[in-house]
Amino acid sequence: MSLCDFSRRVLENSYEQLGEDGKDGKTYLVTLKKAYSGENYKLKRNTRIAIKTFKPKKSIAKIKKEIEYQNKAAEAGVSIPVYDANMTEKYIAMPVLHSLPAKVYHQLPEEIEYQLCALMVRLDNINVLHGDMNALNVMTDTTGRVYMIDFGFAKSITKTIRSKHGQQPNIAVSLWGLSRGFQRHKVQCPIIIACLNAYKKGEDISTYIEHGESYLNQQCKTKKRKR
Repeated sequence: MSLCDFSRRVLENSYEQLGEDGKDGKTYLVTLKKAYSGENYKLKRNTRIAIKTFKPKKSIAKIKKEIEYQNKAAEAGVSIPVYDANMTEKYIAMPVLHSLPAKVYHQLPEEIEYQLCALMVRLDNINVLHGDMNALNVMTDTTGRVYMIDFGFAKSITKTIRSKHGQQPNIAVSLWGLSRGFQRHKVQCPIIIACLNAYKKGEDISTYIEHGESYLNQQCKTKKRKR
């Protein structure tokens, strides 16, 4: 049995929904009743996974493109990998993350803000513009390590985009969008705002990125120790 042999009807009727309805569909929490292995994953029995369903009208081509960008971002440590997909039922399976900072804090902890600054540069380095910077697309795992999710509107960074927004378009566009998104959720993000202002003025933002990478590396070490 494949990891993605669940029917859409069973998912909708038998499993807990994670979070709110998204633009594309809903996400469900599934606890595996047996071990599964595939080309890029090996999951033990009782592993919890997230299954994101798409609206029936979403094309298979767009789903495949989302998977491509998300897995590319996962390789760079920006997102989580897509384990598997069912193109008939139109859903993808991936790891479960822990919390939504936009729903938890009145002001983001500095480690989350710095990590976000660094993740934006990682996206720039792999030429991926996220394209949908809803604050609810920022999640953390149990160690506090930050990840970006939902690459449905992602696109490749072109020379035209860099010409318009500079060498760090995810800072100029995506991080700016995040700052607005957090503010809509009444969450303050002063470090992100400071990074944006510095970038807009043409100032060096390397300190923000270095702090962010330091936090990202710390969380990775914590995760490895837990295993």
